[in-house]
Amino acid sequence: MLTSRAFPTSANAPALLCVDLVREYADPDRPLHDETNVRTLDACAEALAYARSADWMVLHSILQADAGLFRRGGTHTRPADRLEPLASEQVYLRDGLSALSHPMLGRMAEGARCELYVIGFSLSHSLLSTVFDAASCGLKATLIEDAVGATPVNGMTAEALKLTAKRLLAPFANFTSLDALRGVGQPHGVAAIRPLRELHGAGRW
Repeated sequence: MLTSRAFPTSANAPALLCVDLVREYADPDRPLHDETNVRTLDACAEALAYARSADWMVLHSILQADAGLFRRGGTHTRPADRLEPLASEQVYLRDGLSALSHPMLGRMAEGARCELYVIGFSLSHSLLSTVFDAASCGLKATLIEDAVGATPVNGMTAEALKLTAKRLLAPFANFTSLDALRGVGQPHGVAAIRPLRELHGAGRW
């Protein structure tokens, strides 16, 4: 993990928090995979490309436990293809559900005033907890809906879960789309997204 630096202090300075962009959700043969995750992965890759081209702070939080699906050091807790952190980006390995349960990342969030955008596959699990923790720190996170997935549970489809979670989170989070995101935080008003191949070759985690 790189040496920590605080979230941007400006209210107009965006940061992208990538939560559990790992193979457990992306690989088709895994228990938490859903067919909608294919679209979510593409959208996460696009959100990452956009944030990098606009020079946002990009943070990665990855759940790693002593046992179970997210076993520390396991193949499927590694970043999914095309979603790997760059060498310049901070990676926080945690054992709690919320991305902000990592002590250093939690401290960074305290008092932060930046625009915090969140992406990930696990809306009904770690993303839900992360949004609530961010709210307790005074941050109203923004979920990029295209780049947010949900694992079906109790017979509910991923889309039904996303609708339910959106109603639940409405007082605590904002929602946006990739289309609406373009132009946010771009230096000098530049709105173009650089090709993915230019951004993913700089390093693999």
